Amino acid sequence: MSKKLSELADIFISSVDKKIREGEQEVLLCNFTDVYKNWAITERNREKFLTATAKLKEIETFCLKKGQVAITKDSETKFDIGESSYIADDFENVILGYHTVLIKPFEELLDGKYLNAYFKTNMMKRYFENNATGSGQRYTLPIDVLNDIPIALPKLDYQKRIGYFFSYLDRKFELNKKINDNLEKQAKLLYNYWFSQFNFPDENGKPYKSSGGKLLCFNSFNKEIPPSWRYSQIKDLNIDIITGKTPPRSEESYFNGEIPFLTISDLRKSLFASESEQTLSKSGADFQKSKYIPRGSLCVSCIASLGEIAFTTKISQTNQQINTIVFKEATCKEFIYLSLRDIFKNLTVKTGNTFKNMNKDEFSKLILLYPDSITLEKFHNLASPIFKKIENNCIENTKLIKLRDFLLPLLMNGQATIE
Repeated sequence: MSKKLSELADIFISSVDKKIREGEQEVLLCNFTDVYKNWAITERNREKFLTATAKLKEIETFCLKKGQVAITKDSETKFDIGESSYIADDFENVILGYHTVLIKPFEELLDGKYLNAYFKTNMMKRYFENNATGSGQRYTLPIDVLNDIPIALPKLDYQKRIGYFFSYLDRKFELNKKINDNLEKQAKLLYNYWFSQFNFPDENGKPYKSSGGKLLCFNSFNKEIPPSWRYSQIKDLNIDIITGKTPPRSEESYFNGEIPFLTISDLRKSLFASESEQTLSKSGADFQKSKYIPRGSLCVSCIASLGEIAFTTKISQTNQQINTIVFKEATCKEFIYLSLRDIFKNLTVKTGNTFKNMNKDEFSKLILLYPDSITLEKFHNLASPIFKKIENNCIENTKLIKLRDFLLPLLMNGQATIE
């Protein structure tokens, strides 16, 4: 059985922008980017919401509640509209922002989790692409297209089974991300204690500075540091730096192979880039053999979006926006990663016409406070198991996404069932 979406839910197009106006109530705004490519909106997303203001009527209409579904409505390309996200928690004072649509299913007819999964199918992606209006710079989903969305409607209990199944996979995915956030915070706390506060263990196993360890003034930086430490440019460490490159796009055989071709969007997803949106064929990668980077290398975006950082989990290549550190020894990996996180958090860089840019020479001259080899190895021995757990969780999340994407069409078209 099939029905129109307007027969199964209330549909509200949001026009709430991110401006702050006098006389309106302060709210948090869930925006297009929060909905886009995000299976569910949970309390975990709250810290990313923007502060804005809204009228009381807008708050009443667009406040996010569990069971609702949000979709993207307007974008520069028609391939980015109709992206859905399930509202998994009840939110106080959080409303949906403009360029999006809030769908409130009638609970006795339509399950929100099922609807979210249904919107993820290739059939619905084609529906949104084919029915988007506009051309050139802007595409949108008109209200009549939204009202007329055809929804395949199995019995409610089976909708809930399908919705629960995909929700379970997403919860496991989110749990892994939460565990990884906590693990990275542990590593960061350890890093700060050792390398910012100089309380790494001395020869007696006691905190160095707190136990009276000697510090000498390093005149060039007007800072006291342990005697055996040094300030060093990245290029002078035991590493190589490789700037990525894109093979000629005109040669189609160079692409869609088995070799990951990492871009900035891949680095944003997780600390370990276990999968890439684009790939190269062996001939495409061999066209630029000097651009191969081994597993365990550290990719850093230096053009367009500065300071996105991730480790590789496979032999890969990157585009030209990324500089990659290839380690000649494993003991410095975690230290350099955490040091770069600090550097890019605080660094002021030159600004190009539109984007912040850092060329290879500038990147190679970034300066780190580098510890002695004994301290570095001790830190590596403590930090590497933490990073290994993070890597395992990232790889598991990649497998969960593949499983979800494989089962989604089978369950939706009846080729597979959930008992």
